[in-house]
Amino acid sequence: MNASESFEFSSHCRAMFKAAVLLSQQYNIKIDGQFIEWQVAQTNEKAINAISSTCQAASASNIVGIVGPVLSRETPIIAEFGERVGIPVISYAATDPDLSDRNAYPAFYRTVPSDNATATAIVKLFLRFNWTSCIIIYQNDAYGSGGEKALTKEFMNNGLTVVDTLVFDIATLRIRNNMKNVLTSSSTRIVVVWAGSRYTSIILQNAFDSDVLGPHFTWILSSSVSLNSSNETFHQKTIGMLTVEPISGNFVHASINTTLLNAAYNIWKQYEPETFPKSGKVDDFALFAFDATWLLIQSLQEFCLKTTNNSSSCISFVNSSFCFDRHFLNSESLFDTINNMTFLGVSGPIQFNRNVTDRIDGSFYYAQNSRNFSNRLSFVPVLKYSNRDGWQEYSKANVIIWSGSSLVPPTGGAKLDGVKLRIGVVHAVPFTMINTVIDEFGQNTTKLIGYIPDLIDLLQKKMKFIPNIELIPLNRTYASLGQLVEDQRKNNRILKKKRMIGLCAMSVWYTFGNLVGYGAGRLHPKTPAGRLLTAGLYILCLVLVASYTANLASDLTISKSKNIISGIDDIKSGKISSNRIGIRVGTAMEEYYLREISNGNRNYHPLKSQQDIYDSLLNNIIDVSIHDAGAAEYVINNIYCNLTLVGEGFDKSVFGIITPKQWLYGQDLDVNILSLRETGSLDNLRRKWFQIKKCSDSSSISTAIDIEALIELFILFGVFCILSLFLFESLLTCVVQSNYVK
Repeated sequence: MNASESFEFSSHCRAMFKAAVLLSQQYNIKIDGQFIEWQVAQTNEKAINAISSTCQAASASNIVGIVGPVLSRETPIIAEFGERVGIPVISYAATDPDLSDRNAYPAFYRTVPSDNATATAIVKLFLRFNWTSCIIIYQNDAYGSGGEKALTKEFMNNGLTVVDTLVFDIATLRIRNNMKNVLTSSSTRIVVVWAGSRYTSIILQNAFDSDVLGPHFTWILSSSVSLNSSNETFHQKTIGMLTVEPISGNFVHASINTTLLNAAYNIWKQYEPETFPKSGKVDDFALFAFDATWLLIQSLQEFCLKTTNNSSSCISFVNSSFCFDRHFLNSESLFDTINNMTFLGVSGPIQFNRNVTDRIDGSFYYAQNSRNFSNRLSFVPVLKYSNRDGWQEYSKANVIIWSGSSLVPPTGGAKLDGVKLRIGVVHAVPFTMINTVIDEFGQNTTKLIGYIPDLIDLLQKKMKFIPNIELIPLNRTYASLGQLVEDQRKNNRILKKKRMIGLCAMSVWYTFGNLVGYGAGRLHPKTPAGRLLTAGLYILCLVLVASYTANLASDLTISKSKNIISGIDDIKSGKISSNRIGIRVGTAMEEYYLREISNGNRNYHPLKSQQDIYDSLLNNIIDVSIHDAGAAEYVINNIYCNLTLVGEGFDKSVFGIITPKQWLYGQDLDVNILSLRETGSLDNLRRKWFQIKKCSDSSSISTAIDIEALIELFILFGVFCILSLFLFESLLTCVVQSNYVK
């Protein structure tokens, strides 16, 4: 036995070992006419102690088999001793995968599943919850290194990743590397501990001191530990851990020998009642210990039945005072008997073959969850596993409580919760814009608005990181922003002439004749009032004809220049002079122009900023420019209404967030952005910033002469008409008075 293991483990295994031997006596099983007896040796975790105790016992008596040892690092030397002296070594707790090699250990058997099976069960647990990576912490002995090797191999075979490993030194009781630095700088938040119960407790305490337990990390243990701590914070941070441990077959409803089990329990209660658990929960390794002992007893009984005759004993040794020189006769026959032995044990079916040292079809596991149960923190079974069915729920009532007392399974990746992030944003309409607002103190201050600040706000509320947003200087180039052509389109509506409608045909004729310069024939003004009215009409006609002529010429000129290009193909074909094409230096649009249009010739008009693009277009310095579609759409719809987009999109790309390579929070960011897309939040942002429209639907610039432009002219003509009427009335009055005097 191993003194370093827990009292429960040691006492239960020892009690079931004794119960098997005593039960054989009750069943009157004798070897060469004698009951089987036992000896128990303490090893204190030292292989040298194990071989020393074994050698002493073998030298003093006829030892026909060894049940044990417990530790994987003690097993190789004991298994080799068994091979040398010809006796079987049957372990109930040594799980190192290297011990499965029958050629290396022909005398070794074990009733506990190999760590190869444990690694398979853990990988299937990862696949069940869609975890893709982990960090392994293992103790530096055969058990720890063997488990780490088996798990890493199984991960690789299933496309999973072991991001890093940490070694726990069982001599110094310390982790050899800085656990906090390794865990917090890793992209994974799943930690697998491959260590015994005693060492696992120390590892968890170190993790608590380094603040890398829950809720940010999910821990999976290969051994259960005691959670009886008075520290309430420790309790809260250890909620949500899982253990994956081998169990007996009855837990997964596999067949077990209940008659044998009840008989063993009765013997235990009779001979050692003080160690029998009041809860009735016997350590599963104790059941493996019983089956290991019963396998040896059954094999010896059958072996003796086959080999005993009236003249010889089935138990024969080449005697020597030195233990290594002793040898059990007919050992090969005994090993063959064990290889062909089949029976139903208290942990499930027991059967072996010649190829491996592991039992056939006896790998059962359960996953326990650390949680508050019955007003205390304890491990509660939540999942069960068998080779045939994989992982299944243990009970509908026992749901898994994850780290942070959450019911939602963790993603397995690093979380941004509470992490300070420096976020650089580029000033680009409408992605990021600067707005001046008045703060609570009445002072003017700047605030970032737009699609990106709103997106950061949504992510911050969802992921709970602490943002520090910085505006990238405008003079800093970037090649990730695609550009589209922006052109000034001048559309004009043909003006409709307005005509004055006279009250009679002569008025119309008179007006028309003067308007076109033809005259009115014999119709001439003879009175001062008529001459004054005609003068006003001449002025009106002169201005109207001149304005119409100028407007018509302008309209014809603009109509010829409208839609001077239809898209990027016209620029490639040289329809626009290269020095009239504005390109912003140091951007993706410059790379596109050099690659696709000018063949590396920088013959374009260089621009330094987005504002430079708009100013150059409006001031007729350039005719076209290449611009990002999203920003251009916002600008022409809300700011520069007399600019427009021409042609279809080209050199399409996607909007992205630049992060460091292999950023440990990348998966968390991806998952949350996908969540925003699925909930429609990204669509809402797009409608808010890209589909608003303040400009008129028409992008044409009208050159028609409207009534407002001619109002003063008609007012002037109206003045002439009124003066003519006054003059006419005055002359008429004078004529009447003259006639009256006569």
